Amino acid sequence: LLFDRKRGYVYAALRSGITGSYTEIGNENIRFLKGLEPLGARVFAGFGIRERAQVAALMPHVHAAVVGSAIVTAIARSAPEQVPDAVRALVASLIDETGELTDGPKNNDTLHGRKK
Repeated sequence: LLFDRKRGYVYAALRSGITGSYTEIGNENIRFLKGLEPLGARVFAGFGIRERAQVAALMPHVHAAVVGSAIVTAIARSAPEQVPDAVRALVASLIDETGELTDGPKNNDTLHGRKK
C-alpha cells in the first residue's frame, strides 16, 4: 500500500513495543529506512529516540528524527515556567555546535539531510 504513494510523509516506527523505551539503531533499522526510499516521501523516524548518537545515526537516512517521548519527559520533569528552556536544552543536546543536526549530510537541495 505504501509503495503506491509517491509523495507526502511517512512516519517510520523503528521498533515494536512501548513508546519511550530506548531504541538501538542498527543495520536492520537502516535497511528498513533504505527500503522506504522508493516511496519518494519524506521519512520521519522515531520511537525511542532521545540521544544525539541515535539522531546522528538516523539523519543520513531520514528527513527528521522524531523525539516525542523525550520531549514529553523533558516537560514532565520541569516546572511550568521552565518548560520552554527544558525543551530547548533537549533540542540543543541533539544538534551540533553549529546548530545543525548531527552528522547528517548538509546540502542546499536537501531537507535535514535528504533530498526535498
